[in-house]
Amino acid sequence: MAAPTFVDFGAYETTGGGTNDRIEVSFTAAGDLDIVGEAADDVAIIFTNRESTEATSSVTAGWNHFAGLPIQQATGGFKYQTDGWWKRLTGTAETTFSVVWPTNNIWRDGIMLVYRGLITTETPVINLTTDVETPQNTNPTHPGITVARNNSGLLYVVANFNDVSPGTPPTGYTTRNGATRAAAPLGAAYDDLTTTTGATGTVTPALGGDIEYPLSILMELVTEAAGGGGTKSPPYRQPPHRVFRTRRFR
Repeated sequence: MAAPTFVDFGAYETTGGGTNDRIEVSFTAAGDLDIVGEAADDVAIIFTNRESTEATSSVTAGWNHFAGLPIQQATGGFKYQTDGWWKRLTGTAETTFSVVWPTNNIWRDGIMLVYRGLITTETPVINLTTDVETPQNTNPTHPGITVARNNSGLLYVVANFNDVSPGTPPTGYTTRNGATRAAAPLGAAYDDLTTTTGATGTVTPALGGDIEYPLSILMELVTEAAGGGGTKSPPYRQPPHRVFRTRRFR
């Protein structure tokens, strides 16, 4: 099996006001969370960031919520939450994704990434872990995970209370939203698609902008089943040599 590949990145960001109680994702409208070149069995991953800790009131059917999310920051007046969903695409026209909250006039934004080559027989993400920073003006330092499977990738996403830019990615990672998106609270998406099994160690970027109590999410993107994706046939063993004796008849 090969490692996963990155297909595209899309971003949607607005401010509070009016009827801004939702984030909507179109797979066709330029300027929205528009993704180009998606194909059957590609996996779309969406993260949202919102200046509120209230639960969502509705999410478009067919999208799978990540266990362990949302993650919330509740330090002082810096209250916000980051959530996420994924979907295996069909290669045909996708319906608009919409996530709605009960209250209007709340700042929120979102990002979407699409990956190819992930496993199709089970959930393509494992080992999702989160980190909440309590010191103000401090870059996130995620403790890392233990990569469990061969040919996996790592996806690392950082959210913040105020606008930040991706800055310098963690060692070994590639920034996926730096060229296409201005600074925003959901500030950075990085991946490492050449990882190996074992402990990653801590993961730390150097964000740009006004760092305010960041949150971070790290997950393993899997291409193979546990154990390497298959079982080997047993080695061939030649049967023992047998001697046949001819009986004489009188």
